[in-house]
Amino acid sequence: MERDEQRLTANVPEEVSKQDGFEEVFSIFIEVDQPVVVGQDEVVGRRQLIPILSGEVIGNGFKGKVLPGGIDSQIIRPEGNLS
Repeated sequence: MERDEQRLTANVPEEVSKQDGFEEVFSIFIEVDQPVVVGQDEVVGRRQLIPILSGEVIGNGFKGKVLPGGIDSQIIRPEGNLS
């Protein structure tokens, strides 16, 4: 079964990366499954879990695999903010 691929990236803003003391030490690339909604109401918002399927970590002098089985949890607030 083929999956729709969507690649999301999070980049450090240029003004932050140029500040003293900041250095990129690794990047994480992960493949996730569809969100699983575990609750929703008007006060808190939508609570969902994002299953992690696989991935890769690449850094200065190392490389590793992200194993399946983990999750990311999200709360999407009623006004649209994500936490």
